[in-house]
Amino acid sequence: MKLKNIMVPVGLLLAGFLFTGCKKFLEELPRGVIIAKTTSDFRKLMDDVDNQRYQFSLSQVSSHVDVVSDDVYADSSRWLNWTTTRQHVNALYAFEQQVWLYEAMTDDVNWKNQYYIVSLIGTILIEMEKVKDNETVKKQLMAEARVHRAYAYLNLVNIYAKHYNPQTAATDPGVPIIGDASLLPALPRASVQKIYDLVIEELKLALPDLPDNYTQYSHRPCKAAVHAILARTYLYMGKYEDALLEADKALAIRGFLHDFNTLYNGAPVVANLIGISRTEDQEVILHKTTSKNFRLNTYMILDTASFNKLYPDFENTGSGINNHDLRRTLRFTGFNALGE
Repeated sequence: MKLKNIMVPVGLLLAGFLFTGCKKFLEELPRGVIIAKTTSDFRKLMDDVDNQRYQFSLSQVSSHVDVVSDDVYADSSRWLNWTTTRQHVNALYAFEQQVWLYEAMTDDVNWKNQYYIVSLIGTILIEMEKVKDNETVKKQLMAEARVHRAYAYLNLVNIYAKHYNPQTAATDPGVPIIGDASLLPALPRASVQKIYDLVIEELKLALPDLPDNYTQYSHRPCKAAVHAILARTYLYMGKYEDALLEADKALAIRGFLHDFNTLYNGAPVVANLIGISRTEDQEVILHKTTSKNFRLNTYMILDTASFNKLYPDFENTGSGINNHDLRRTLRFTGFNALGE
């Protein structure tokens, strides 16, 4: 009996020490890690978009868009050498009806990236409600977050669902809507119409709390970006008058175009565009990108030889002066399929 009386308190005491130690351990963050609690913390989190060594950031968009554009060229050797896990690239390039094949299972980076953004934004919006230090900045950050989420859903519904049809959109399966990802919610597919309604609602809700424009840091959404995304959304929906109205609003705020004759220094390398960076280019209304570790040669980004083969009558004197369009020299000449 005495042994029991001694063991029980010792056991409780040990458990108490373990609990206290675990609690202290869990409360201590690893070096360099910060839990966002202020508007300044959340600004840093929202601005973590240009470290391209990582696949996941709020600037990420679908790399598959390149595959179905005229910026990509696949020769027969590349086409035949793509591995089984890259068969979806062939299907996309050839506009096949069936893109994802069971026997060619692969990691769908685009789905993962866009739902990472959706889930992260959901958490940011929940946690931002607790921030009290600056209501004006808080509202702006929450508005920026909604724009990023709206853009992610617009990408998702256009990649993984039927194109918008006003006659069937209410019943066509779209993509899942995720609010608080930490709750591990069920993931039924919302209708295409519901996704488009959500995109428009998020953008309009964000609009009042955003600045008109950014003269730098174009990864931060502004009113011009919201109008531009609304224009694209209405275009996809076939609402052309609404799309034109929103496009005009975006361009009224930022309609800047570069005069490449004043920027180009004569060397056929894109880096020789004087004074332009990815996030500070005044032509860019909202900076979005694919990840840096994405291998360009996998999808054969159009290189110099490919361009010359596809467009043999395009004049190129080498000086850049007599070219039809200086962007041809700046964007393609001197680059190989690796984008180097």
